[in-house]
Amino acid sequence: MRQLRFDFNSPEDSQVALELNERFIHRYTELLDRFSTLPGCDALIYANLKDEFPREYLEGLSTYTYLPPPGDTIGNTTGEMPDTDGADNPEELAKANEEANNIPDEDLPPQLRLMRQTEQHILLTQNSVYQLLCDWCNLYAAVIPAEFRCNALQTLMLAAGLLGNMRSCLDQMGCFQFGMALQLCRRALQLGTTMLEQLQTIQHDIPGLAPLLKERLPVLQTAVQQLPDVERLLTQLIDMPQDF
Repeated sequence: MRQLRFDFNSPEDSQVALELNERFIHRYTELLDRFSTLPGCDALIYANLKDEFPREYLEGLSTYTYLPPPGDTIGNTTGEMPDTDGADNPEELAKANEEANNIPDEDLPPQLRLMRQTEQHILLTQNSVYQLLCDWCNLYAAVIPAEFRCNALQTLMLAAGLLGNMRSCLDQMGCFQFGMALQLCRRALQLGTTMLEQLQTIQHDIPGLAPLLKERLPVLQTAVQQLPDVERLLTQLIDMPQDF
């Protein structure tokens, strides 16, 4: 099999990587269900996986090599992820983050300025969906009849998937992997569109929900409609040179 060399600033490579990950998860779950009660479960699973997935991919699941973004000036050549979690000095990290957030847009390089604008769109969507998720859990428990709870649960899963993809989109932006961020944004848009359609169907089927969703749905619609703008901004980021 060919060696894996994904460029996560490329939407095409990122899509291939996502599909490979999903295929692996699906197959691993199948094999785990099949072999979980047998001795040597892990060896049996690996014996099947090694014939179906590239060796580099399987080895990469247990190792990680940090690749600094283009233009990185830290000079980290160890292949280890730098310590940026602030565990040793959280106050210093919080101060640094606050200082960075307070830099005016006009003082930022063009790419970082566009990244900040993209992040603001994503956070608006995240906050709206998170609020809906909390409200929907309450409605699910107190208002929605048993015969509609399957569809209502699917709505919860769509909202969770939307949030997960947006969170991952932000993470990939932080690694300057804009192609992967773009693919995750596209998935979030698909989930958000489906979620809105399902909410409107449930609202039609349960008239008593209409007053409760009257204010929530327009806010959510506006938030999901931000995602094509995020797509456009991420596409611009892919095409921009590193300028810092």
